[in-house]
Amino acid sequence: MRSVSRSTVSALTALVATGIAAADVVYDEAVDGDLSDLGSAPTFIDFSEGVNNVLFVTDPGSDRDIFTFTITEGYELAGLVVEEFDTNNDVNLAFIAITPGAFLPYDPDEPDTEQMLGYALFDENYVGSDIFLEMGTAFGTIGYDGPLGPGDYTIWAQENGPSVDIWNLGFVVNQVPAPGAIAVLGLAGLATGRRRD
Repeated sequence: MRSVSRSTVSALTALVATGIAAADVVYDEAVDGDLSDLGSAPTFIDFSEGVNNVLFVTDPGSDRDIFTFTITEGYELAGLVVEEFDTNNDVNLAFIAITPGAFLPYDPDEPDTEQMLGYALFDENYVGSDIFLEMGTAFGTIGYDGPLGPGDYTIWAQENGPSVDIWNLGFVVNQVPAPGAIAVLGLAGLATGRRRD
């Protein structure tokens, strides 16, 4: 089993410390209706600070679930935790990609990894794991090695096996400390270090 990234642990710790709810279901296909299967017209989901859970089902074949969200100024996307991937078939793999912008600039039938920020293939062994940084190292993509800042992003999720899969993805959104707050924390660290001398 993969481990949860340091950024996700920090995010969850900060949420608990500030009293903010650690997780919130922001979209549930069983309640809110089917997610779009069109890259040119994804479903918009409103994300906020904390863990934003998206619950959906992928059916065998060409069922795609495509949605978009916005990270607002002062915040960052810092993690993507596979909270649930329930499949009835051991050969099923989940595919997920993240692309900059409010729609897919390519046809999912002819995907262009050079326009993706990242992607990943995973199975039920990844449940409880943060795949965010792993996605950013996928071959042939734009890539990233840390949190993603303000802007629009589009997620494309699809399974590649013969059975129905249930997904629960937790998108971790952190508030970015203001530069002044970072400076104050740095000075506090220096003062603490000096007292020990």
